[in-house]
Amino acid sequence: MPSPGPTLEDLKNRERAIRDRVLLLTDPLISRHRDEVEAERPTTLTAEQYKQLQGYRQDLRDWPESEHFPAIEFRPVQPAWLAELIQ
Repeated sequence: MPSPGPTLEDLKNRERAIRDRVLLLTDPLISRHRDEVEAERPTTLTAEQYKQLQGYRQDLRDWPESEHFPAIEFRPVQPAWLAELIQ
């Protein structure tokens, strides 16, 4: 007899942990961009990338309140360029 899969609470906890990890990994990108702007230096992120990143981070924060949470297929999608910056 196969063992039961994860409970709904397990799935919710997993998705929250993924969300929290991504927010932590992207915090330095936000801080660096703000520092660069305030110092009137060239920015690592373009204005559009910064806007996309902030939108993605807000979507992650709102994710647990979504009616589809914790279904993976509805998890907010990270910008395509982000993976190479947070490795």
